[in-house]
Amino acid sequence: MNTTQELIEQVKQLTGARSDYAVAKRMGWSTSKIGNYRTGRSQLDVDSCFAVAELLGKDPAAIIAAVEAERATKPEAREAWKQRLKQLGGVAATVVIGMSGALPAPGNAAVAAHDNGACHRQPLTVFRTYIEA
Repeated sequence: MNTTQELIEQVKQLTGARSDYAVAKRMGWSTSKIGNYRTGRSQLDVDSCFAVAELLGKDPAAIIAAVEAERATKPEAREAWKQRLKQLGGVAATVVIGMSGALPAPGNAAVAAHDNGACHRQPLTVFRTYIEA
C-alpha cells in the first residue's frame, strides 16, 4: 500500500466512513478522485494534503513530503524527499517511514470540527519558488 492509500484509509477510519463514497463526500471530493487514489493512478495534490493533514492532525509539510517521495520517479529525488521528511522531525517522519496503518482514538475536537465543516475553508493558494543551482 502506498502513502496516499494509507492516508485515505486513515481518513476513512477517523471519520467512521464506511465507503469511499462517504470519504469523498466528507472531504468534498469526487468518488473518481478517491478511486484514483486507491488504485495508485494519482497521489494527493497540495490542497488535498492540507485537507488530510488538518483532519488527521498532522503536519502538512510532512504529508506533502511523504506524497512527493511517493510521486518521485527517480531514486535520488525520492531520497531527497525522504531526507526533507526526516528533517521535519521524528513524529513527522512516521508519515512515510514505517506507517503502521493503525490510528489512535480520534480526538473529539478534530472529529467535531470536521463534522461542523471547519475543515472546509477557502482554497489555499500555493506558490512554488524554483532556485537555479
